[in-house]
Amino acid sequence: MISREAELVVNLVSAYVGGADGASVAAAVQPGIDWNEVERIATWHAVVPILYHVLSARPDCAPAEKLARWHGVVRANLVHNAYLENAVVRITKALAERGVAALTFKGPVLAAAAYGDLGLREFIDLDILVRPSDLGPCRETLTALGYRSEYSGLGDEEKAFFQSYQETFNSDDWLVPLDVHSRLNPRYFAYAPEGEALFRRAVNFDLRSGGVKTLANTDLLLHLCAHGAKHGWDSLGWILDIAAFVRRNPEIDWRSMLNDASAAGGRRLLLLGIYLIRDLMNAPVPEEVMALATSDRVIARIAAGVKRGLFSNIERRGGVFGEWSVPVRAIESARGRIRYVAGRALGPTMEDWKSLPLPRPLYPIYYAVHPLRMAFTQAPRMFRSLFWISAHAAKSRDPRLAEA
Repeated sequence: MISREAELVVNLVSAYVGGADGASVAAAVQPGIDWNEVERIATWHAVVPILYHVLSARPDCAPAEKLARWHGVVRANLVHNAYLENAVVRITKALAERGVAALTFKGPVLAAAAYGDLGLREFIDLDILVRPSDLGPCRETLTALGYRSEYSGLGDEEKAFFQSYQETFNSDDWLVPLDVHSRLNPRYFAYAPEGEALFRRAVNFDLRSGGVKTLANTDLLLHLCAHGAKHGWDSLGWILDIAAFVRRNPEIDWRSMLNDASAAGGRRLLLLGIYLIRDLMNAPVPEEVMALATSDRVIARIAAGVKRGLFSNIERRGGVFGEWSVPVRAIESARGRIRYVAGRALGPTMEDWKSLPLPRPLYPIYYAVHPLRMAFTQAPRMFRSLFWISAHAAKSRDPRLAEA
């Protein structure tokens, strides 16, 4: 069971996906709601702008001081997002002039494509995808624009040692964090289209600051579903992104997307995302596609766990078990599950180098450093997860607690 406040957040977000009207908003708000708790939950899940947008249809349903505060959040978010939008247009234009094709995804493109309003989606950084062969010219161009890599102490050959598919840059004023991807996902989680096919199917997209190129609709949806599963689906905002995108883009080629997902081995990952947006937010998913999702019992069990976990770790990162078990269970092949666990647990990353810079001859030590660093950073979260599981199990066994 989730709290009434969490249920209200879900219902208001669902009302947005369904095209909220005053009656549906009023029906969702019950007496005695703790609005401070609603704000805490909505802030953690990055859906405050959506709650404000929905409640503005019935301002009598929420405290005036909360609506005034959330209005300020929306305005500040719009200014922040507009600044990042201008930045990504400048960056991709400069790269194009250098002969580097760059696809921008998520960030301002997703805000516009899914919500039609730059202020309704919260995001903190920019993401672009370039071909691996263009990484060198891309870095040079970004350096000329005033961006610095977090891994500037590593040469290209040294970076090749690490399990890396993205590199983080920051502008000189630290106002524009930028992730440059050579792949959308790490190789141990390669369950969505990658490589040249993404550039071949790329489409033009008009932002207010100028035009950019971005992923085709089906490629973007497959990536969003894989990305959510990879991180254990611990954010309601990620689920809302997909539901809102599906709502605003009814021309999606579902059959083609399912074929692409199956070819990449990510059919269950896609269907899990579809199950969540329909189950939680009643998103407009074709019945024959939803039937495929509901026919897989594993998907229903994973989704039930996701829904329980969404509101059990407010203001903390999600539990380690959910973060690992969701992607492991969503991967369909035994070989794929082994590859995922081994790659994530044992493969050195550039974060290991940041925590312990070593000279090149000593790089094999990172095969020991990586699992130790992960154990050190994730141990507190693991203990929290064990405590929550124990408490939840005790409550389910005790009829007095179960009724409380």
